[in-house]
Amino acid sequence: MPRRSFIHQIDALGDAFPHFGDGVTVNLTLMKAGSRANIIPDTAEASLNVRFRKPQELEQVLAKVKADAAKTMIPDTKVTVTVEGNFPPLVENPKIDALAARADGIYAELGKKIGHGGNGGASESALAESVGTPALDGLGMVGGDFHTDHEWIDLDTLTPRFYLFTRLLMETGATPQRNR
Repeated sequence: MPRRSFIHQIDALGDAFPHFGDGVTVNLTLMKAGSRANIIPDTAEASLNVRFRKPQELEQVLAKVKADAAKTMIPDTKVTVTVEGNFPPLVENPKIDALAARADGIYAELGKKIGHGGNGGASESALAESVGTPALDGLGMVGGDFHTDHEWIDLDTLTPRFYLFTRLLMETGATPQRNR
């Protein structure tokens, strides 16, 4: 029988989840094992980054990961799945739609358009929304290759984005949405 390893246990998840896109994504981001090159480690750890848009989607991912973890590939070992504190998803709702429409109108005055959508990434906007305060995410700088060593921003977007944020803040402060 071929020798199985920690990496085989992780690989068992394979293509069970998408790695990019607008819906649920799951990516292996960290792995740690051992302390020296010539000693077989007695423990190993892996971290998965899960992006989701609805709370139940995280539960579905966890159920699959836990089911796979219950089937250990190395005899007499166990796999433990833990969840660290995470940001809630920014769940779309009528209040957020109204705030987005307000932002769309302001930006349209400049002949510009805001993209809608997202990937369920972590944000303070989601924390605000989770306690009932409508919030938008992604109104910052326009750029690309985020979270890489070659991340960039388009300097021509700075002034329009500052204008959008300032006007949105002023208008929302002057005529806030009411909880209904």
